[in-house]
Formats: sequence, C-alpha cells, structure tokens
Amino acid sequence: MTAIGNAPVSYGAFEVTVGHDDDVPDAVQVLDAVQAAGYEGIDLGPLGYLGLGDELRDALRSRGLLLTGGYVEIDVTSDEASRRGLAELSDVCDQFDAVRDGVDRVLLPRPTVALIAPASAGPEEPAVRRARTDLEFSFIEPRSDRLADALFAKIPAGVGSEGAIPGLSIDELKKLVSEGARWAQSNGYATRQDLEHTEEGGRLAGADPDSVSEHAYKRGARQMGTLGSGNHFIEVSHIDRIYDDKLAAAMDLHQGQVTVLIHSGSRGLGHQTCDDYLKVAGAAMARYGISLPDRQLAAFPIRSPEGQAYLGAMAAAANFAWCNRQVMMHLAEQAFIEALSIAPRALNFALLYDACHNIAKFEEHIVDGRKRPVCVHRKGATRAFGAGNAALPDALRPLGQPSSSRVTWAVTRLC
Repeated sequence: MTAIGNAPVSYGAFEVTVGHDDDVPDAVQVLDAVQAAGYEGIDLGPLGYLGLGDELRDALRSRGLLLTGGYVEIDVTSDEASRRGLAELSDVCDQFDAVRDGVDRVLLPRPTVALIAPASAGPEEPAVRRARTDLEFSFIEPRSDRLADALFAKIPAGVGSEGAIPGLSIDELKKLVSEGARWAQSNGYATRQDLEHTEEGGRLAGADPDSVSEHAYKRGARQMGTLGSGNHFIEVSHIDRIYDDKLAAAMDLHQGQVTVLIHSGSRGLGHQTCDDYLKVAGAAMARYGISLPDRQLAAFPIRSPEGQAYLGAMAAAANFAWCNRQVMMHLAEQAFIEALSIAPRALNFALLYDACHNIAKFEEHIVDGRKRPVCVHRKGATRAFGAGNAALPDALRPLGQPSSSRVTWAVTRLC
C-alpha cells in the first residue's frame, strides 16, 4: 500500500493485475485492506473487479470508502482499437454514475484519459494581440513605407532574430518566466491597462522556472522583444467594415481606424522546451502503456512526475511569450512615434486584447450537466467566452472576448 505521488496520505492505491497475478486478492480483501489502512478512497481498478452497480456502491458505503478515480488506456493506433477503448471508457463512466448516486460528501471524479502532449500545447505558446490607435488610414497610407522600415528596425524578425533589448541572465529569465507580462510592466514596457486586457493578466499560474532547461534559457536570453519567423508577423491594418456598431463603439473602434496585430510566441525558449519534453514523453510512454503512431503526439499522464514538470515548464514558456508580445507592442509604439513624428497622446496606442491559441489550461466547464475541472488543449484555437464570463477582464466582461465569433475583424494589410 503506497501513496500516489504527492496525493494526501488519505488516498492511496492497492495495485493488482487481475488475470495475470496468481496471488491477486479478491475484491473483499482489497476493500478491507484499504479500509484498515485508513484510506478514504480507492481507484476503480479493472472494470468489474470491485463489483458493479449497486454491489460496488454498497461495498464502498459499508466501509466508508469513496471511489476516487479511474483510468482507461486507449490504443489509438487504429480506428478499431480506438472504438474499443472509447466503449470501455463509456462503460467505466456508467459505473461511476451508478456509484455516485446518493453520495453527497464528495463530488466523485469521472474517469478520464488524462494526458498532456507537449506538441499539442506548444511549441512556442503563440498568441495574437490587437492594439488600436487614434490614427486614420488616410494619414498612414502615404507614410506606410517609412513606418514599415521603422518597425523592422525596432523589432528583429527572422530565424534566430535577437537583440531587441539587452541579453538577459538566466537568473533574470527565471524571474521573467515566473512573472510574465508583469516583468514587462516592472521594466517600463507595459501599463496596468495592458495587463488588464491580456488573457490571464499576462501570467499563467504554476510556472516552474527550474523545469526549463539551461539550453532553453540560453536560446531565449537575447530573443525577448523579437518576432521570429514562420507565420509570425506584425501587421498594420485599418478597419474596413463594422459588423456590430454597439460592440465597435464600446471598444472605441470605427471605420478607417488603424490597428496593429502581433502574432508571436516564446521563441527559442519555448521551442526548446517543447523539444526537451517530447524526448521525455517518448521515453516515458512505454512506462505508462501509451502507444501512439506519431512522435509529435507523444504524451504522459497529467498527474505523473513528467506531466507535472511539463506543465510547470509550459507555463513558464507561456509567460515568456506574453512578455515577448508586450515588449514588441511597446517597441511598435515607439516605431510609430518616431517614424510618423507624432506625440504618444496623438497616437493613443492601446491594447484591445491578447488571446492564446496554442496552450493547455485548467478550467471549469459543464460536462454531463455538472461543472467539472478539465485540462483544455487549444491548438490553433482561442477561447470564445461570452459576455459576463468571470475569466474576462472587467473592461471586456460586458462585451465578451474579442477573439470570439461575436467580433469579426475586417482589415486590410498595409505593410
């Protein structure tokens, strides 16, 4: 009888392999041993081993035990194997529902295939942010070449681009990946309003600087405030059409107005972190009985030591990415001011919203009619929270998230 990971001592496991071990105790012996050891709960184990339906519920109740978890391995190497695994998961869910009836003391967790995949949540935790200005298209159009040159000069772009701000020490980087965009505010690259208009306030909780490799830190040391390559870009646009006058007015937007779109992520630090944990996952999958057809799908259980380390490293990389976009936004503002010879007040450069589209986050959602904690992977997708959602900043809560389908950006690229 051993505790599971860092779980409270009142929860544990009695590990048996039904059908393989000759000396496997029967269900009564297992339940009696768990009760006698002072545990409050037990994992479901192989379906049917501890009983089914009323039999299982009565066996647990008579010993004061709760059903505290369940695990189903699903082989995804073929459609047929996947269907079999999902059918088993459905059967296990039915058993949890049966045992849950009449138990009010604890909301019993449903069994899940709880995996975290580095390639699904990365590799660079990119996001898109939109900033507004008080400038009109008619003013920018004849000066667009000059502005483009200034943006390229201020914000390094391309593979391996670096040098926007002085290189950072590993100690300073560890502070940065813990604080996210708050580091930018402390160092003069952000305002409080910027953070209030950024998803999670620009800082994902749970970052563990020590879960990021030294190699990743070295790759990111001179890349803060840089764009990178691939499909990452800075776009100067103007609003071509307004689809919802009320929403546009609430965000101080109008036809012909110039906006700036920034798409980038955590650069070499995040890319290296993803590579590091893909290797960890590749080595760990066999231990957890996970079989996948593609290395890029490599994963490990969320609650495993590997899963917990990766979540800490992913949050650190996400915080680097938020800070990076914030610094780039500040540098873009400087480029506008210098290239167009205008005052900051006339420019009125302000962030509308920054929304992630490659990340894994713990959230609460309604599943089978009940609010449950879940880990949501978003790969090339953003949240689309509606008006009133508590996760939105105060300024946007009455409107809903700008990256949702309720607000359509109609823009024409200038440079």
